[in-house]
Amino acid sequence: MPRSYKRKIGSRSYCNYTKEKLQAAVDEIKENMPGPDWVKCFLQRHPQLTQRIAQNISHARAATDEEIVNNFFDNLERELEGLPPSNIWNPI
Repeated sequence: MPRSYKRKIGSRSYCNYTKEKLQAAVDEIKENMPGPDWVKCFLQRHPQLTQRIAQNISHARAATDEEIVNNFFDNLERELEGLPPSNIWNPI
């Protein structure tokens, strides 16, 4: 059974920091760039992100040319004609 935790208002960890401590953390950022461990920590906070090795595109995708793309968008435009924007959504 999953556990659920309720937090009290103001219980976030940064609420206990003083203005001076927060300013010191901001001042540590050099030239508006993240530190050397930033990527590692970011990936730990977002485990759904993964690193992948680049792959060549398939022959079918490489064969796509301007005419095919233009035909796709012409067909899409015809299909969407007359639909209110609130009825158009991405099902993925």
